Amino acid sequence: MALKDSLINNPLRLTRIGKGLSQKELASKIGVSRQTIHAMESGRYVPNTAVALRLARVLGKSVEFLFPYSPDFVDVDCIVGMDQQNTHTEKSPERLVVGEVRGKKIAWPSTSLDLNLGYVEANAFRVRSEGNCRQLRLLCPYSEIEKQIFLVGCDPALGMLSNRLARYSDFKLWWFRQPSLKALSSLQLGFAHVGGFHFPKEHPKNNIASGTEALAKTGGLIFAFSKWEEGFVVKPGNPLRIRQIEDLLRKNVRFVNREDGSGTRILLDSLLNKAEIQPDQINGYRIELPTALDVAKAVGYGFADVGLSSRACAEITSLDFVPLYEMEFWLAIPHDLILQPAVEKFLDFLKSGDLKNDLALLPGYSFEALGEIVKEVQ
Repeated sequence: MALKDSLINNPLRLTRIGKGLSQKELASKIGVSRQTIHAMESGRYVPNTAVALRLARVLGKSVEFLFPYSPDFVDVDCIVGMDQQNTHTEKSPERLVVGEVRGKKIAWPSTSLDLNLGYVEANAFRVRSEGNCRQLRLLCPYSEIEKQIFLVGCDPALGMLSNRLARYSDFKLWWFRQPSLKALSSLQLGFAHVGGFHFPKEHPKNNIASGTEALAKTGGLIFAFSKWEEGFVVKPGNPLRIRQIEDLLRKNVRFVNREDGSGTRILLDSLLNKAEIQPDQINGYRIELPTALDVAKAVGYGFADVGLSSRACAEITSLDFVPLYEMEFWLAIPHDLILQPAVEKFLDFLKSGDLKNDLALLPGYSFEALGEIVKEVQ
């Protein structure tokens, strides 16, 4: 690896910068010269045990983290969403997130992460190669791969969970936004450690039924995460006086829907069925958006008059809200993954009072049962 690459990707250098220390200040703390620190960061000098341990103590990282054995490339078993049958690509390298699930290296495109806040980080990119292009160039130490937790689901509060865990742990929680049915499918296929989902209680495939089915082959635990108010998001003042599901039948009401497979879409279809309304009677039923926040934004920008979303999304976008239902969002984890160190740490953190207090500030949410076991699937 070139000297420039060594400096850019060196964990010692990045950790020092993250601690706000100059090379001179770090050298002073561990009793070596500034030139020694520079030589270690550029890969020209490997410290003895005593110096390595002092560095680890001062920087709050393990020796393995600061001085990893890290091959430049890794072959992965699966790239999620990619055709597995000898696919060949001539496209530019794709940014990916790679981790391990059941000993297999799984990679997700970084585009599966939440892009609402702009571009997001990745820990690898795909390089041009023969066959199915599964060879990745790593942007992190190889030892970090097993410390990645893959969580799939659609509750926006998972973003706060991911950020909090990154602040207090060496493990990295990657949240990939997927609607409930796809999230449980990804869990079953071994693409993730944790699957998040929410379905109406009255639906045949409610939370208990869907979670049990997803864990049928492996067994596992289902945990409570959140409850939130689901309802209509409408323009301030609710000028069209939209109060109930039958109001969507009016021709002057433009509706915007969630994507097929989401818990919100299943809730809507259940409400329409109960009211004996056919989907095609709704102006805009076939217009689908991927997230609850996207629905609220569409109403806020005037592209639609009403959509089904959450109170939190309504407040973020300064819209009015008409409550219809209380959704419960749960997390499923297969038995064989629960004892993995990264997943154990995740579950410990899930039950921390500090996290619950922070999450409880979200409007329209309840986290009273956060981390409680709802069901064990044998």
